[in-house]
Amino acid sequence: MQRILNQLLADLAESRDIPAYLPALACTFLMGVGFSLTMTFMPLFGMQQIGMSSWMLGIFLTVSSMFEVGVSSWIGRLSDRRLNRKTILLAASAAAIIGYSLFAVFENYYTLLIVSITFIALATSVFPQIFAYVRDAATAVNKDAAIAISLQRTLFSLSWVVGPLLAPLLIRNRDYSALFLFVAGLYAVIALIVFVYLVRYDRPSVTDTDLTLARTKTPKQTGRWLLWVSISAFMIFETSNAMSGIALPLLTTVNLRATDQTVGWLVGLGALLQIPFMLGFGLLAKKYGNTFIMKAAGVFGVLYFVLSSGADTTWQLAACQILNAAYVSIVLGVGLNYCQELIPESPGTATTMYSNATTIGLMLGGFMAGSIGEWMGNRAIFIACATLAGLGLVLINSTSLLSNKKDSMKQAETLT
Repeated sequence: MQRILNQLLADLAESRDIPAYLPALACTFLMGVGFSLTMTFMPLFGMQQIGMSSWMLGIFLTVSSMFEVGVSSWIGRLSDRRLNRKTILLAASAAAIIGYSLFAVFENYYTLLIVSITFIALATSVFPQIFAYVRDAATAVNKDAAIAISLQRTLFSLSWVVGPLLAPLLIRNRDYSALFLFVAGLYAVIALIVFVYLVRYDRPSVTDTDLTLARTKTPKQTGRWLLWVSISAFMIFETSNAMSGIALPLLTTVNLRATDQTVGWLVGLGALLQIPFMLGFGLLAKKYGNTFIMKAAGVFGVLYFVLSSGADTTWQLAACQILNAAYVSIVLGVGLNYCQELIPESPGTATTMYSNATTIGLMLGGFMAGSIGEWMGNRAIFIACATLAGLGLVLINSTSLLSNKKDSMKQAETLT
């Protein structure tokens, strides 16, 4: 633990001279609090206040995620064409303010779906853009962007401890209006910080030809099968993570008949445990490699999902959060570096693939959790998650074989 703390302090000292770094961290934390509230309690809001069935909830989350992928890709292309990130962050924050304010007012399923695929879809671009902003700021002053972003991810995890703990103060008699208004207020503060403190960075424009060359060149250099099998494994991990995020509140409140406050406590506990795990696994990844740590994620995931499926008390679920924290901290903390390691010469392309895999995982997770929960019950969702985590582990193991084969072919070419 002392080594982890020393590394954290060293990383903070390395990054303190990045322009507007602390304001960007503040935005990251506030955004994370908003994410933790909306993503954790959206399933309960949909079923308790709006009256959605599990199937309707799955459709709602899936369609919303589909539009988030499309809007995120569009915003990403705009940012590559010199549309300033500060402008994007202001526009996305404004969309979040409007969207979550409307969620606090309306209770019609189709009205909320329209709000979700428009304003909320645009608002989700705050996440990748604030991380991209820190990368730009670090690069501008020749600082290590990886260290700066690692600290940013750690603070984002910390925000998931705070958010769920606020839930009892915001949810009254299964009325979620105050929660959504609070989240809208968080984005108003984010917009103010962005407007006052963040700096505009001009980047060289990127043409369609440049992007096409980057996409077509990279797989040939890395090995097409190795690349896509690895990304598929990561997407499967994200899908199981999204499914369990939906299933945990439902299992807690429906099957175990606990309160919404208990849900917030469980989610906050898992997020709190993620912080030392994320830092610790980051250090272990430097020693043993990202692939080895991603294999460990599969093992932790299978154990967590199997044990949670049989939990009969909230204390058993609380104990399972240790495994959950280990699983999530690897998938989210090591996952980006794992993807970038696959394409070291094109970190931008790797980051895009990471983001898309995450969003597609959320989309598939919403649909699968809703469908399985509707027909087979909430416990069956965890069994499906365990199956997916096991499949992801098999794929990660297969990448080692593909990588060894690729290295052997290179050595043979060198000898000849």
